[in-house]
Amino acid sequence: MNKVTEKLWYIYILLNATDIFTTEAALELGAREGNPLANWILGEFGALGLYGLKALFIGMYAFLYGYQVKTGKERHVQLALIAGSFLMGIVTLWNLGVLLKEVW
Repeated sequence: MNKVTEKLWYIYILLNATDIFTTEAALELGAREGNPLANWILGEFGALGLYGLKALFIGMYAFLYGYQVKTGKERHVQLALIAGSFLMGIVTLWNLGVLLKEVW
């Protein structure tokens, strides 16, 4: 794995962790989970279910890493990590906006 891919992994995992923490904080302040799937999982399984959902998404990317190792197509993994990080960045910014609204 080259340095760029390694840094993209760190960014992706960091943004997923930030999403979990900002979601938990917003929920504690009375906000509602906006993602219908995550909302259902939260209702059925609580916060542990959300952790499981995050683990599933990170696991899917770990599968991509295995694909990259097997095929040598690191570029595909980099693009997937960039797309996933972009999406998680948007979600995290949304969560932060909800938190600001709740505490303001």
